[in-house]
Amino acid sequence: MPSGHYRNYYDMIMDDFNVIQGESIFSGIFHETHKEVIDELFERLALNNESSSKTLAEFTDYRTYMDYDIKIIHSDGTFSYYSKVCEEKSGGETQTPFYIAVLASFAQLYRVNDTSSFGNTVRLAVFDEAFNNMDDERISGVLEFMNRLPLQLIIAAPPDKIQYIGPSMEETLLIMTDEKVSFVEKYCHEI
Repeated sequence: MPSGHYRNYYDMIMDDFNVIQGESIFSGIFHETHKEVIDELFERLALNNESSSKTLAEFTDYRTYMDYDIKIIHSDGTFSYYSKVCEEKSGGETQTPFYIAVLASFAQLYRVNDTSSFGNTVRLAVFDEAFNNMDDERISGVLEFMNRLPLQLIIAAPPDKIQYIGPSMEETLLIMTDEKVSFVEKYCHEI
């Protein structure tokens, strides 16, 4: 949706006159309609200080003009937005949609459905402190989703999560430290 903070810029960029007529920001009618916003934009971009390159990057990035959120559709057909859930729910409830979104992004980035040589990548996804606020049911659901994707996963998690994560992994390594020395041992899951 359009950014609340940059709504006036969004409206200028998306103005039908601009889109249909293909006019520049310097054309008469367009400039008259959006004069205040154009002047503000040029004033902000013309500042010659340390933050000018940051400002230029901000205003030339299309994402600046939009607010993004994740729509969570529940099994009963109702929905909620991640930004709202994040404020109200526990860490585990907010982490689940986060992992789904990140994994979907990796899948898209790595072009998991692309069979050409360009799409044949390492497809590595690394998660540190994974699942630290999630219960075993949520961990299980996310791991099931992870394992359906053609990604190579490296998951670093606290020791108390090994019982939930370990059985879903091809290989589990325990890393332990004793003062200045670290040890790595293979962990075997008992069936």
